[in-house]
Amino acid sequence: MLTKDQFEGIFNSFYVDVKNYVYYKIADVHRSEDIAQEAFLVLWEKRDQVRIETVKSFLYAIASNLTVDHFRKENVKLRFTKSAEKESRIPFAESPQYLVEFNEFEIKLQEAISNLTEKQRVVFLMNRIDGLKYAEIAERLGISIKTVEKRMGNTLKELRKKINFKV
Repeated sequence: MLTKDQFEGIFNSFYVDVKNYVYYKIADVHRSEDIAQEAFLVLWEKRDQVRIETVKSFLYAIASNLTVDHFRKENVKLRFTKSAEKESRIPFAESPQYLVEFNEFEIKLQEAISNLTEKQRVVFLMNRIDGLKYAEIAERLGISIKTVEKRMGNTLKELRKKINFKV
């Protein structure tokens, strides 16, 4: 049985990791926060059944099940939204044509990322959003560095093709 103090420690230790875990799967930061919070609520409700030695895996199982439920209930098309980042990338006094082109590019990019396989999306977001190196990604996912390199290469090729990116 978890005490209130143990639960607070678990929450402080794992909340960000659980939220990121869900975010990698659904690509929606706000919904991933909701699901992570809901996972901790379920953990608290089941505190009598929880052993402290297995709490981390139990918590991830809860988060995974809630993520699956999210897809079943809402049948959501995956979205990749970074509105704060988007706003900071657009200079204030740009021309209307630039803004329209930028918005079109953002839509294409979001759609392309949402259509990636889960494995590709996870590796891509871990590298591009979290700034993790390939070795760190490989270690966290339990795969080889070569597998990470291959997934990133294929992902970048696919994104370039889908958004018709020209340098």
